[in-house]
Amino acid sequence: MIGYLISLLIPAFHSDVVNVYKLSTGQSVVKVTILLLFIAFFEEIIWRGFITEFLLQRMDVLPAVLISSILYSVVHVFTGNIALIAGAFVLGLILSFLYVITGKVSTTAFSHALWSLLIFVLFPLKGG
Repeated sequence: MIGYLISLLIPAFHSDVVNVYKLSTGQSVVKVTILLLFIAFFEEIIWRGFITEFLLQRMDVLPAVLISSILYSVVHVFTGNIALIAGAFVLGLILSFLYVITGKVSTTAFSHALWSLLIFVLFPLKGG
C-alpha cells in the first residue's frame, strides 16, 4: 500500500504498478490463485532454499540477505517494470530475513503465497 501511495507521486512508477495488476485482469480467480501458489512455492525453494542458504553458508547474514534480494529483483528486470523490480527487492528482503529467523522454506513459501494472494486476489489495488 505504501509503495502504491508513493507511486501516485511518480506517474511512470504508478503506471508500472497499475500494469502489474493488469496481469490478472480477465483471468479466472481460481487460475490466478493456483498460479500464484505454484510460483510462490517454487520461487521459495530456489531463492531461500538454495540461493540464500548458499550465501548464508559463505558470508554474514546482512550481505547474504542483500545479495539474494538484489538477485531476486534482478530476475524481474526483463519485465521492464520498475514497480515489480522494487517490489521483488523488498519482498526478497522480508522473506530472506524470515528464512534467517525460522530456517524453514515452508514458512517463506507460505508467507510468499499469502502475500501474493492478498495483493493480487483478495485486495488488489485498482487505479489508472
